[in-house]
Amino acid sequence: MNEFLKHLADPLPGFECYASGDPNESLDFKTKVHHRLGKPASEKAIQKLEKTLGAGCGEVKQFYSTHDGVDIYVQARDEGISLFSVDQWDREKSRWKEGLSGLEEDELFDFQKGGTAIGEIRMSGNYIVWHEGKIYYDDHDGGDDTPLSETFFGLLDRIKSDPAKFLMDVGCYTRYWDGKTKKQWIPARYIPNMI
Repeated sequence: MNEFLKHLADPLPGFECYASGDPNESLDFKTKVHHRLGKPASEKAIQKLEKTLGAGCGEVKQFYSTHDGVDIYVQARDEGISLFSVDQWDREKSRWKEGLSGLEEDELFDFQKGGTAIGEIRMSGNYIVWHEGKIYYDDHDGGDDTPLSETFFGLLDRIKSDPAKFLMDVGCYTRYWDGKTKKQWIPARYIPNMI
């Protein structure tokens, strides 16, 4: 977790990007990003976290004791990744379940039946889900029940290790904007200090 928090403290984070549809994937655009970090969770929020997630939630509790939710790799709009604050979990779980309402019970994976939506790839409609200590990714375009990570800290490590690759691995939904054209820019390489 400490390495992830150090990553979030990079001085001027950003990405080198290529334009969507560019067959050569030329890195023609750089954009700065920022993070919105929640305050430490209250004692009441921690109690709700423990009650909601149950056994094995120690890593989540440790992180949320530092930041009750984060939005990371945000340019200006709704780009990047969100880990919801505890008080958002019920609302986001309802939204997630609403998206599953067209499926029969036997068509659902176990994590879709009993999981808690704790985050999302922003603007994708795809949720990061906690279920029995593992982290899953519910992709509305299909997918399976292979865990995204075996642990919560494993998820943080996977994101930190190569943010651009992680964003690609979860569907390449994150796009940035140059403010001049209608091009959609896809992050290809993370830069910790865009001097």
